[in-house]
Amino acid sequence: MLNKMKKQLEVRIETINMLISAFGDKDGKLAKELNEVYGKLEKLKKQGEKKMKRMKAIIDTWNIIDKYNIQNWKQENDTIYIPKEEFDRVYEEILNKSYLINLIK
Repeated sequence: MLNKMKKQLEVRIETINMLISAFGDKDGKLAKELNEVYGKLEKLKKQGEKKMKRMKAIIDTWNIIDKYNIQNWKQENDTIYIPKEEFDRVYEEILNKSYLINLIK
């Protein structure tokens, strides 16, 4: 869905640029429209980046649960809860502690 919207915005930008090249933009309406479309495209890219970051965190969390054989975890909605004892155990075993801490956020 994001890719389709991104493509539509890119086509719109290309069209506006062609109109400006062909007919000019004396009143600045096309330039204003172009700026709005660029803003929407940038917002869409940021949404995609956020979504990818969240998906990566989910995969990383499941990999840690599997690799360190974490017991008694539970999932509610989009959040995975790990008992403090298990977290402390994994924290002692894991080499990159900041990696584990960043998953908490």
